[in-house]
Amino acid sequence: MNSLFKKLSAIANSTRNQSLVFTTNSILCKRLSLKRANKLGKLINLIVAGALLAPQVIVMSSPVRADQVGICATPGKDGTATISGIVNSYYPGTGTVAVGSTSVSVGAINPNGNTTPIAQGDLLLIIQMQDADINSTDTDAYGNGVGGDVNSNTNIVPSPLAASGYTNLNNAGRYEYAVAAGPISGGVIPLTKGTTYSYRASAAAGSAGRRSFQVVRVPQYTSATITGTLTTAAQWNGSSGGIVAVDVQGALNFGAGSAVDVNSLGFRGGGSNPNGFSGASKSTFRTTSQGSLAGVDGPKGEGIAGTPRFVARQPFGSFNVRATTITDDLGTSGYPNGDEGRGAPANAGGGGNEHNSGGGGGANGGAGGLGGRSYGDSRWGNTAQPQFDAAVGGFGGTPIPTDPIRLVLGGGGGGGDTNDQSRPSGAGGGGGGMVLIRAGSISGSGTINAKGADGIDSPAGALPDAGGGGGAGGTVLVTTQTGNASGLTIVATGGIGGDLNENNTTETDGPGGGGGGGTVYTTGGATVNVSGGAPGLIVNGQVRNNTPNSATPGTTGINQTITASSLTTSISGSNPGCLTYSISGTLYKDENNNNSNDSEPALGENVTVTLYKDNDNDNVIDAGEQVGIPVFTNTNGQYSFSNVLAGTYKIKVDTTDTDIPIGFTLGTPNDLTAVVTNANVTGQDFGFDPSNPNILLIKRITAVNGLTTTKDGDNLAVYKDENTNPYDDNNITVTNPNPPTTPADTDKWPDPNTFLIGGTNGGNVRPGDELEYTIYYLSAGDATAKNVLMCDRIPNNVTFIPTGFNNFPTKAPGTGSDRGILWQYNGEVESLTNYDSSGKMRYLPPGVEPKTIYFDANNPNKKVVDCGGENTNGAIIVNLGDLPNATAPATPTASYGFVRFRGRVK
Repeated sequence: MNSLFKKLSAIANSTRNQSLVFTTNSILCKRLSLKRANKLGKLINLIVAGALLAPQVIVMSSPVRADQVGICATPGKDGTATISGIVNSYYPGTGTVAVGSTSVSVGAINPNGNTTPIAQGDLLLIIQMQDADINSTDTDAYGNGVGGDVNSNTNIVPSPLAASGYTNLNNAGRYEYAVAAGPISGGVIPLTKGTTYSYRASAAAGSAGRRSFQVVRVPQYTSATITGTLTTAAQWNGSSGGIVAVDVQGALNFGAGSAVDVNSLGFRGGGSNPNGFSGASKSTFRTTSQGSLAGVDGPKGEGIAGTPRFVARQPFGSFNVRATTITDDLGTSGYPNGDEGRGAPANAGGGGNEHNSGGGGGANGGAGGLGGRSYGDSRWGNTAQPQFDAAVGGFGGTPIPTDPIRLVLGGGGGGGDTNDQSRPSGAGGGGGGMVLIRAGSISGSGTINAKGADGIDSPAGALPDAGGGGGAGGTVLVTTQTGNASGLTIVATGGIGGDLNENNTTETDGPGGGGGGGTVYTTGGATVNVSGGAPGLIVNGQVRNNTPNSATPGTTGINQTITASSLTTSISGSNPGCLTYSISGTLYKDENNNNSNDSEPALGENVTVTLYKDNDNDNVIDAGEQVGIPVFTNTNGQYSFSNVLAGTYKIKVDTTDTDIPIGFTLGTPNDLTAVVTNANVTGQDFGFDPSNPNILLIKRITAVNGLTTTKDGDNLAVYKDENTNPYDDNNITVTNPNPPTTPADTDKWPDPNTFLIGGTNGGNVRPGDELEYTIYYLSAGDATAKNVLMCDRIPNNVTFIPTGFNNFPTKAPGTGSDRGILWQYNGEVESLTNYDSSGKMRYLPPGVEPKTIYFDANNPNKKVVDCGGENTNGAIIVNLGDLPNATAPATPTASYGFVRFRGRVK
């Protein structure tokens, strides 16, 4: 768009230089023959003022490359090995790491992991464990910030995710492989190249929960065999652990009966926190831990948004074994504004509310289930307290979007509300851990377990309390350079919600919700189970026995096949395969529409551009082919990807980016192909065309003397498709439009059979007969048409009837009592007065030229409205304002409508 005003072609029933009118062809004595009221299909011009809005285009992003970046470490550095036990060393990250940093600060090595120190050439995994933001208000907007989705009548079971989720994932789950340039010195790891992402670690403060990242030393084997002895990880301790990561240059063999097991080693469940009956509100979504024996509601589970004060952990080999589940009091909360109550922070389960409702399940690829109902007793009719028998169990955690470069531990289940039993009754189950395996190939058969732990039961022998929510399944990423993982069975199921034993009483309490299924990405072939966990049950009860009492299961997780590029990389610069180059280009405004950047203006800054590696050379962007993270254009519209290895790449612009200037749409191909051999690649440019709003108009006669029947004319009660007009139907026949000379055709009219009613031949009429004209409009361009003024001159042999719609029941505001105009605007049908001082509508008597009413005082020569000729018989002008472009038939409602008036034959 080069000017504030743009003429738009419109289709009308008119002669070439006239406005949108029907004119009679001849006048007979005593009788007017309206033989054919001028065929449609000719052009008029509308003036559209103001800037134009860019169209909204939704582009679905695909999963990225499994290995993410070309890492030039030292393949085979750790030789050939038989793997068992814990093979990774873990270091908690400290402080902040900026994008492009060549060093990372860490704390002391995790003593429960492998103790091999980091050395030069070691492959490292840097991963942000916790970083999500949540809404922490004590309302049903808790979590995702969206309120209004929890029914005030809590006896109605709400959605498991109604008060759950996050407002921003930030970098939670983002990871990258890096190479150590040397050993740790002074708590700092030097790197051979700058980091792709930023990382941060901090305690909870204000509205932010705990943030954490860790650095994991990844062994690099020439080849390796996993034996029957379990290969596992140190349990996540709030700062590090929970991950098995190995890199094998050649073959990785799974021996008979072998397993990699990270069951329940992920985010921890909410630890049970016995408390007295406080009479707290059943609608509590978060509240603060009050101490070891004075809590109000069940603790939330641990997840990517923070850590509760009370956590439950199941040591390795323990799986809902009451005797070995440990509840820890960390002393302070790692969540903003409290860590108890039913609200579910991000992928962690919410705690059960007063009194004795169940904890919600944790989430990962699948959502966590809702905890069961609060305490009730049929002897009292469940009315003694408002908390009794209410659907106030902990909400389930919200799943993490599908994204192979965002991997998280399984979310911990929320604790049930407990008051009579001792710990760990009602504690939430821990989430499954994480496994990352990169290998040249995989052989043999084995199992990878990353199951979430079951919520802890409320057992027999004491007054019953609630069950804890199940932990979510963990995350597994297995990629091979050749072949697939057909011999593997991967299990990342959600844990079962905790049961409760009612001791053969009439009491009912809340079982735990099931944990959500985990997330598994492989290069194919594996047998995968990512089922959600079942809810817990009431057992040994006289009422609702063997039912979940409104607790719900977790949902199925993610199982996706991805494509991995080469995994056998070496130290940067040691061989030609590790030489890197750059790919660059410019986003420009293609103002002459020639698809060439011939010194045209830059589009602007901060527009997102993404690089993909065409691994299979099929010239198509496939799942798993994204390289690293997107880049953004600078103020000159330029972008650049650095550290690019040789190969064939695809480059794509995010056409939904809100930094694309209003009124411009991508006109050149999206995506571009760049082949990198032994030099930098430049000139990968994208041209953006000015948008072309367009208003289509169809005029019909819709009544003669109030009837739809005519004498020797059309049936005015039905749709008439004019063969000579390509624009009055939803069949696109103008395939190569040249706006504004030739308007683009459309397929976005509302159903013509019910909307475009009327004819073009009014038949034989006489003086004094009343004719009704209807002008249908549609915003059919590629952007919003701004400030649309529609003008129609009254036909020469017809007199405008100013009172034509005085009796129409729905009236729009306006000046004067007479109403001669009717419109359908934004879905509403209203009568309009013939004059409105605000400029919404106006009837101009003969001789009053529109330019005397509508003009630009700052530019007198600018034509603000064009009626296609002089006003010799009267004209109506209707201000339609801004008309959004139609994206589908009758969508949106404001994109279409009609204007109607009546005239009397002279």
